[in-house]
Amino acid sequence: MALIPVDRCDASSLTENLIDLLLKWNLKFENLVGLGTDGASVMCGRNHSVAKLLQDKCPNLLHLKCIAHSIDLVAKHAIKSTMPTCIEHILKECFNHYSHSSVRLANCQGSWILQQPIRVDRVSRGK
Repeated sequence: MALIPVDRCDASSLTENLIDLLLKWNLKFENLVGLGTDGASVMCGRNHSVAKLLQDKCPNLLHLKCIAHSIDLVAKHAIKSTMPTCIEHILKECFNHYSHSSVRLANCQGSWILQQPIRVDRVSRGK
């Protein structure tokens, strides 16, 4: 659609900016059928959000949260509740070490790490 500067990031202001943009393009906001957002409360909260304000004006509006954002939140929650923080730190540091240097990444490509991928045969439910 468009990137527009906003003065305030509350639900009412964002909704007003969106409606103004649609009207500027000669589109009737009453004809909206779908809205896709991230999971932020200002966008999809139950009581006062962009989705709620638009649904008040367009009762048939279907609101969908972005699946990529939702999966990211689930993965972050799963890691925090199951992975020891030292392992998480090591993984983050490895990523940061190689992702910010093409020379390091090129040197890594000849290592055994990339030549011998780890294979998971099954997931254990026990200890």
